[in-house]
Amino acid sequence: MAFLDSIWVRGEDYATVMVQLADDTLLRYEVKPGETLPQLPSYESTETWIVHGWHNKVTEEPFDITGPIYEDTEIYLKHSTLAEGAQP
Repeated sequence: MAFLDSIWVRGEDYATVMVQLADDTLLRYEVKPGETLPQLPSYESTETWIVHGWHNKVTEEPFDITGPIYEDTEIYLKHSTLAEGAQP
């Protein structure tokens, strides 16, 4: 109720951040402008899976998940897989 009251009663603004995890799960966060995202899951590269980090879905640029949010944003975990026997 506190979140809805902040929007409907007090008229506070929020930026929507859509986060696509490695397994294609979508998370939605409502963040006050200037605030940061809560801690997102951590992923590490393996012998067959390479993590390239969080990226902006529209611009394809790397996205700093610790930085302040000021506008609606879509991010995803950029990763790639290696064929068996391939070199990273």
